[in-house]
Amino acid sequence: MLVDRSIKALIWDCGGVLVRTEDSSGRREWEQKLGLPPYDIDRVVLGSKAWIQAQCGEIPEEAYWTEVRVHLGLDERAIQDLRRDFYAGDRINPVVLDVITRLRPHYKQAILSNAVPSLLEMLRDRFQIVHLFDVIITSASIRVMKPDPQAYRAALDALRLRAEETVFIDDLRENIQGANQLGMHAIHFETDQDDIRPLLSALLGRADL
Repeated sequence: MLVDRSIKALIWDCGGVLVRTEDSSGRREWEQKLGLPPYDIDRVVLGSKAWIQAQCGEIPEEAYWTEVRVHLGLDERAIQDLRRDFYAGDRINPVVLDVITRLRPHYKQAILSNAVPSLLEMLRDRFQIVHLFDVIITSASIRVMKPDPQAYRAALDALRLRAEETVFIDDLRENIQGANQLGMHAIHFETDQDDIRPLLSALLGRADL
């Protein structure tokens, strides 16, 4: 297998790819506590206009959580507990982490995620993996979300690479299409697909994954 030397970096999405919610029991317990229908807490926390505004950097993350608190009728202590429990079941995908670790000596590694600023804190303090990445970009920090072309360009500029020198991995098809339109190589990582290695190995021309 011939290694493709033209590719210089891998750009990873975070939620759904590098980090996945494997245990949602904390969310379900909050729904029972508040008398909400199943999965309604997901809609409240991740489905509001304020959530999009926070991801775009239009409002502070704390203002977004204040809106969630008011909507659910919680006090300050309860909203902090909800924030903790909502993400308590998130886990690092071990296969993706292994791939990043193996390929770090050969390629730059980056994260480009539609996310709020606390993502960096989570990766640094909870999962302790920030050292594996040359670049970590959240949509809140650049005030634009994928699949807007400016989001991908921000990552390319930070890496100082051309689109064709990068591989972008995401679980949402519209984000893959956005990357392709700029000329980036892209892999659609489907949520029920545990092993990205065959697709990545074929694209990079590497037999050591």
